[in-house]
Amino acid sequence: MFHKCIVAVTAALLAVLVNGSEARAWFRFTNSTTKSVYVTFQWHSPGCADGGSWETQGWWHIAPGATATVFGRDLQTVGSNHFYYYAESDDRTAVWTGPFQTCCPITAFDWCLNTCNNAPETRTLGFREIVVGSNNNYTLNLTP
Repeated sequence: MFHKCIVAVTAALLAVLVNGSEARAWFRFTNSTTKSVYVTFQWHSPGCADGGSWETQGWWHIAPGATATVFGRDLQTVGSNHFYYYAESDDRTAVWTGPFQTCCPITAFDWCLNTCNNAPETRTLGFREIVVGSNNNYTLNLTP
């Protein structure tokens, strides 16, 4: 009986370790500011319904000091090591913007790059580019 218990506990620990190692592939944002931030994220996704090849998702709310995983797969499996993001504080006094114009709704969304309908509920935002190289995971630290 005791031997069966040890085998069961060992099997459970191995399952946790194996599942834990799978969770090492991701893209995360850490909010190192004193304000809550909202983040959108874009990655190569050839299966997008609009005929394009990029998917955009948002808005993740990240409290001060917190970390959020916005993409939970191996970064090397998407066919590009270029990723894009836009972030802003809840009061929009801090903004992480760049030159890559992307239309996004003002509410939570998951859509292909060419989906914009120019409705009043959308904004065109300047995304920043991150090249992750050969990394399987990446954490971007949002600083003031």
